[in-house]
Amino acid sequence: MVTLTYGGRTVTLRDPEFGNRLQVETARLNQRTRGGDLLLFRDAAWPTTKTTSYTFTALTQQQAKDLLALIEESLGASVTMVDFEGVTRTGIITTPTTEIIQSGRGCQFDASFDFQED
Repeated sequence: MVTLTYGGRTVTLRDPEFGNRLQVETARLNQRTRGGDLLLFRDAAWPTTKTTSYTFTALTQQQAKDLLALIEESLGASVTMVDFEGVTRTGIITTPTTEIIQSGRGCQFDASFDFQED
């Protein structure tokens, strides 16, 4: 189970689909000298950004509505997430235009979002 919390709102979702993507971005300087040599420099004090993409399937209609409400309320603010491994993460949901897709005829919905850790 994945639990997202912002303010007084808590949303509990089923485990995400296998194969979520983790993207790590690091700041560095990449320059060439006049002689054509490549120089790379990275200071340890420069930030590293970790963004994880999650995809959820077979959500109920209420879970889908609650997820959209949490994303709307928490625009640009830190959200606490306890993931399916029991790890607590704090970060920002960077996809405020998340779409909820109804899959099949039943009351099953799919959603995905990107979570950038602080």
